[in-house]
Amino acid sequence: MGKKILIVEDTRTIPEVIKVYLLGNDYEYLQAPNGDEGLKLAAKTKPDLIISDIKMPIMDGFQFCEALKSDPNLKSVPVLLLTSLRDEASRAEGRRVGADGFLNKPINSAELLKLVKSFLG
Repeated sequence: MGKKILIVEDTRTIPEVIKVYLLGNDYEYLQAPNGDEGLKLAAKTKPDLIISDIKMPIMDGFQFCEALKSDPNLKSVPVLLLTSLRDEASRAEGRRVGADGFLNKPINSAELLKLVKSFLG
């Protein structure tokens, strides 16, 4: 199997879109419906990359990223925050909690591929 990508997203469609856009690459996909489940799955599997939505129930993407980056075993895992928020305050908050990059919704396939390849080689 290839590198593991954990998608933390509360909708069903976004993970499927990501998988279609990355078709042809040898990636293994894991999914979690919220930040709390994402942390548990990340601790269990140590993915190579995490793509997380910001707006989610239970634990939002900022809280998720901050918790993940505070774990010594997971802090090196790159996190792309997926968002429809375009304001600088949201980006600044993402950087503050340790996000490694941002991906805008709606997802641009070329941008997704470029970002994923930059983190996974």
